[in-house]
Amino acid sequence: MMHYKRNMILCITMLCITATYAQLALQEHTLDNTSCIQLVYPSDIDGDGDIDFFATCFSQEDQYITWYENSDGQETFIIRDTISSENESSVRLYACDLDGDGDMDILASSQGFAPKIFWYENTDGLGNFGDRQLIGEHTNISWSLSAADMDGDGDLDVVAAISADHKVVWYENMDGLGDFGVEQIIATEVYFAWSMYVSDVDGDGDNDVTTISEGNEDSSGTIAWHENEDGLGNFGNPQIIATDLSQANKVYTADLDNDGDEDAISTAYSGGIAWYENEDGLGSFSAPNIISQEGGVAAVAFNDLDGDSYIDLLVTYRLSGNYKVVWYQHLDGEGTFGEQQLITNASIPQSAHAIDMDADTDIDILFTSGQSFENSATTIWYENLLLSSTKEYTLLDFDIYPTLATDYLSVASDTEILSIEIYTVLGTLALKALHPTTVDISKLGQGSYYCVVRNRENQLGIKQILKH
Repeated sequence: MMHYKRNMILCITMLCITATYAQLALQEHTLDNTSCIQLVYPSDIDGDGDIDFFATCFSQEDQYITWYENSDGQETFIIRDTISSENESSVRLYACDLDGDGDMDILASSQGFAPKIFWYENTDGLGNFGDRQLIGEHTNISWSLSAADMDGDGDLDVVAAISADHKVVWYENMDGLGDFGVEQIIATEVYFAWSMYVSDVDGDGDNDVTTISEGNEDSSGTIAWHENEDGLGNFGNPQIIATDLSQANKVYTADLDNDGDEDAISTAYSGGIAWYENEDGLGSFSAPNIISQEGGVAAVAFNDLDGDSYIDLLVTYRLSGNYKVVWYQHLDGEGTFGEQQLITNASIPQSAHAIDMDADTDIDILFTSGQSFENSATTIWYENLLLSSTKEYTLLDFDIYPTLATDYLSVASDTEILSIEIYTVLGTLALKALHPTTVDISKLGQGSYYCVVRNRENQLGIKQILKH
């Protein structure tokens, strides 16, 4: 009942979300201050409707995964049981439902003499985890992991970039319960494959894979995407987005110009941040649009930080002597970004996430700063305090159907609908469409969502749907 009430409060509160914001007002909360935690990954681990987080611990004495419970739904976090103590350091985490039972399991990769990809089952949905289950073993580390339906059978498969093996692979979830098949190749000759990203690049309804390579003595850094040619996980030759990148290290996709397709975002350790427009929605990309030329980018997260419905960028920098967490404001909804705005000078910032930590419908910031000679490793979240309105929305009457949906939603109103935004029950934006009449929701996971529509008169309406 409490979970249901919280969702309804969230829904009602969204009616007061404002149209224009000036800047971020942030309040710092220290969640952990030890020399152990390296990476964090936020998720609702215990199924109570608020955001907890997984964490990796690495020190000379300890190497394990644990999790922290959001005990009051706001700012009090309590460390829970250790999930792993296999004497291997986990280098990447990804929260996902690998066995299809509706709760969050943990997918991870490790370093060591025989680097592995593995997962732990959330056995009761409350954050009690089973034994480690091996997915794959490699000669080199996987620095990039994801879980997505690669073969169209409705369950989550696993995708991994194996850095010094110069390849990107996927593993089929054979039974939907977390029993995985052998490695299948997506791409080879991705020289030092530090990063990959799974999304539908060409808009045909299946998951493609975008890769970035640092390059070697015979090639420069390259961004490419690989088409899932039949929707069953058979991938075509690389389609080049950009070349001649210097120390390329991260790639992502997101709709930065609000035209309904996936654009590409790249970072290069010595070359800054750029994005590439998906010009036709089919995977033909533009020349780079430069966001920043500053080197030292370690990680990027993207979400609407200032509440204007445009995707902003949260960025960590780890160039020696220049450790910081910053954000770039998306100014116009067409991919124009403002100057860098400093959030904090952190000691060796590690993972960073932009997510609603306290269920108040705005996007907060969660990150870790690594251990240095002067400082212990620290896990911090910055609460987003700014919800000051320049104009309030009035209630809009509209119809959306079916309310129990599988692949598509239809939207109808007496006035023209400018946009629909579909949010998870935790306030995270899951999908946005402009001028919608029919909305493809086939990629959304099963569960409850809130649909927020707006028209030209600044009227806003909210209705709940269930995705089957």
